[in-house]
Amino acid sequence: MFIVNYILFYPIAIFINVVVHEFGHAIPALLLTKQRVEVFIGSYGDEKKSFPLRTKFINIWFNPNVFLKGRGLCRQTAKNTPIKKQLIYVAGGPAASFMLTCIAIFYSPIYNADGDMNGGHFVFVSAAMATFFVSIIPRKKRIITAGNNQISNDGAQLQRLWRLRKYEKEYYKAYEAYNAKDYNTSADLCEALWNKRIKVQELFTYALSSMLMAKQYSRALSFCKEIKDTSNLNEDDYCLISLAEIHSKLYEEAVIALKLSLGLNPNHYNSLNNIGYVYTVIGEFNTAIEYLDRAIAVNPLFGYAFNNRGYAKIKTGDLAGGYDDVQKSLELDNTDAYTYRNLGVYYMHLGEFDKALQQLIKAKEMDSNTDMIDDLIAETQNSLTTATLNQ
Repeated sequence: MFIVNYILFYPIAIFINVVVHEFGHAIPALLLTKQRVEVFIGSYGDEKKSFPLRTKFINIWFNPNVFLKGRGLCRQTAKNTPIKKQLIYVAGGPAASFMLTCIAIFYSPIYNADGDMNGGHFVFVSAAMATFFVSIIPRKKRIITAGNNQISNDGAQLQRLWRLRKYEKEYYKAYEAYNAKDYNTSADLCEALWNKRIKVQELFTYALSSMLMAKQYSRALSFCKEIKDTSNLNEDDYCLISLAEIHSKLYEEAVIALKLSLGLNPNHYNSLNNIGYVYTVIGEFNTAIEYLDRAIAVNPLFGYAFNNRGYAKIKTGDLAGGYDDVQKSLELDNTDAYTYRNLGVYYMHLGEFDKALQQLIKAKEMDSNTDMIDDLIAETQNSLTTATLNQ
């Protein structure tokens, strides 16, 4: 009977624990922010495969997966919520799970009248305890949401917020500067906070991203070296570090960083794309295609991966396949200069140098730092001149 009760009660226990935990977040968030809260039961933010229940203040999406896999997510819609308030509603989930655990332990009959363990109550207590400890213990590995975003568990979020609590004004100022594309200011503010030993991952992300966007590559590389020596890095950190090394043309170091990233998360599509790009730069096109195939399999809407794979295919002689990939990239994002550079390379291989030069010049106008662009333009112009003389 124990096993039968366990099997029958398991889905109910998981469902109750997810609902209690997520509403432990949602209710304090609603009360503190007075803004709408979104609760996902059975998924990490999947709206398409869930049944909606919308109210004025709380939107709920229910996914039947909750009975087997658990999973839940609470999102608040308010912007720039004070850190003290964030601490309260983030802690609300684990607190609700802890209270449920206490109730389950002290008020549930673990043994039935015959003295045999009651499987249903046992699984309820186990599920409540597991939910609490899994949420409250900070974990380095993050959760992948339905939108391919990454979020930390409750314990890691509480740890982050606690470290930032004394520097809220500086943090939000840096955040606002980054969103306003004032990357020099953002880099200065984030690096200053980091140097105060506020070791919060997103500060590293904003600092390094700002340096890269501001084209401060030597500064970014120096910052990376310091981080490598003093921090426990995750897959995103290694991916960002690889960008600083790629821009500094340290391709062997970039490959090492990207393989470390993929060792932590084999489906990290940005790292798969970046390592594919590096292999195109060093001329290992078949290896590049293998990694880029994986990136596209993980994220079929990732234009950069299509673009890089298109270039690699063109260089291996698969002109039709390469052209299709570049066109797909163009459909997904027409703001990337490398797409037009790769179209230029395609037309160069066809011997259509007029079209090639047109695309290459467009790429240079969009971003003068596009890799190899000056050499490609010079090569195309020489080919045009030669073709004219031979007519």
